[in-house]
Amino acid sequence: MHSTSIVVLSYNRLNLLRENLLQLRSLAMPANEIIVVDNASADGSVAMVRDEFPEVKVIANDSNLGVAKGRNCGFRASSGEYIIYLDDDSLASADICQKTVAAFENYPSAGCIGYQIFQDGRLWYDCPDGTKIGSYYGGGHAFRKSALAAIDYLDESMWFGGEEIDSSLRMYRAGFEVIAMPSIVVTHRSQPVTPEAANRRAADWFANFFAFYARFFSVPDASRYIGRMTASYIGLCLRRKTSEPLVGGLRRAFSRLPEVLKRREVVPPSLAEFYANPTLIPTHYNRSLMAKAIAKLSR
Repeated sequence: MHSTSIVVLSYNRLNLLRENLLQLRSLAMPANEIIVVDNASADGSVAMVRDEFPEVKVIANDSNLGVAKGRNCGFRASSGEYIIYLDDDSLASADICQKTVAAFENYPSAGCIGYQIFQDGRLWYDCPDGTKIGSYYGGGHAFRKSALAAIDYLDESMWFGGEEIDSSLRMYRAGFEVIAMPSIVVTHRSQPVTPEAANRRAADWFANFFAFYARFFSVPDASRYIGRMTASYIGLCLRRKTSEPLVGGLRRAFSRLPEVLKRREVVPPSLAEFYANPTLIPTHYNRSLMAKAIAKLSR
């Protein structure tokens, strides 16, 4: 019998976390363990979990460690052969455990499974089960723990954003695959953030993708991707009427560049071509802005 662990990362979302855990309590096939990693919430989340869900293991961090490092706390502490990850504002389908186990058994080369995400009235993936994808969605996915250990877990220098595509590429490089399983549905209830927080997140995203391209791709490829990302961010700044996403992102990117270059390891041509494919799901900055514009106009 294959064992499963469910890891939930939480930060100041007590009510949503409670709904998440109530849903997990009613799964058709329970997980072998549920681990909540709390990134120093100030809303009583830890006490709530300990009082209302004594069966759940709690890792209470003393400070907000960010997304990648927070998730790693749960991943490293888990004992399951397969790890199901959910954000605190996500809700799993009742059959998530048995379908996840079946998927990993049916696709033995899969190191990661991207679940179908239902968010804001739309579905994340429009492809058949088993499709090789470039990145999973952070709000709900699963790892084969042996594959996650083989890549030494998520890159903890990525505070928010980019850790999904970074770990996906490293999965492929280690001989595993990342596949979409749209038949396994997770509902992600995206939460509003302040404009200031949105701009900080955008800057983090820029810096992390900059690091991703600079670390793994040839100079021509990295320059092309970073150039497209910069052009896209100029448009974002114009729409938001602030330069912070781009200026803050560039500042963070260049401050980290010496360390990124120390870790530079260009991927093999076949993997670079896989990530360059403009039909890759999901796209990153591998598609030109013109191609994106044409795709939007043709919908």
